[in-house]
Amino acid sequence: MDMNELLLLAEPEIKELEFFYTNLVKERLNVVAGEFSDNEKERKATEEVIDSVHAVITLDPPTVKLVYECKNEPWLEIMDEGMPAPAVTGGTAHNPDNTTYQSKAAVTGGTYTAGAEAPSYALREALDMAKGFMAEDVKAIISSNTLIREKIKEYVVDKIQTTIRGDAS
Repeated sequence: MDMNELLLLAEPEIKELEFFYTNLVKERLNVVAGEFSDNEKERKATEEVIDSVHAVITLDPPTVKLVYECKNEPWLEIMDEGMPAPAVTGGTAHNPDNTTYQSKAAVTGGTYTAGAEAPSYALREALDMAKGFMAEDVKAIISSNTLIREKIKEYVVDKIQTTIRGDAS
C-alpha cells in the first residue's frame, strides 16, 4: 500500500473539499467586486464570474490539484491580473463578456486610460490560501477515514506476519 492508493481511497472525501474552496474564491472575489463596477457590462461580467466560479479538484496520485473554472474565464483573468489601457482604434471593441461591438470612438490613435483595470490578485490569493489549507485538509481526511485506517492495519499486520513468519493477529 502506498500514498497513491490511500489518495484514491479518500478521493470522494477529498472531492467534497470543492465546496469549501469554491466559497473561499467567491469570498475573495466579492471583496474586490466593487473595483469592477465601472459600468453595467463590467458589473454583470463580474457577477457572472462570482456566480459561476467553482473549484475543481483532481487526483493524479500522488498529486492533488485544485483549479478554478467559471463561465467567463477571460474576465476572471482580467479581474485577477488587470488589463492595460486599450488602444483606441475606432474599429472593433470588446465587452467584458468577450463579445464585440463597433467602437464609437470619433478619433483613433492613443489609449483609453479609463479602460484600464488594476489587478486585484483575488484569484491568486485564493489559490495561495488553498495551497496552505489543502495539505492539512487531505492529511485530516486520510487520518480520519476508517477504510484507510483498516487498509493500513491490514498492510501492517501482513508485513509483521511476513517478517516473523507467524500469526501476529
